[in-house]
Amino acid sequence: MRFELLRVLLVDDNRHMLTLLTELLRALGVRDLLVAEDGASALELLRQHEVDLVFTDLNMKPVDGIDFVRRLRTAPD
Repeated sequence: MRFELLRVLLVDDNRHMLTLLTELLRALGVRDLLVAEDGASALELLRQHEVDLVFTDLNMKPVDGIDFVRRLRTAPD
């Protein structure tokens, strides 16, 4: 797998977890990372960028991981 070709979106409201996941993915070779601190911000990023993989936290506010995925799947755009 050529991880350097992936664009990954990380969605988590915990800065420590974002840092940990960022470092882990960079160690695997991922170079193109987008970061959002909640589901609403992640949806905005997805309107502006195509991504290959999304990692999301379940418990976030104001939009949690389940609601984020539901909105993502049902969004007309």
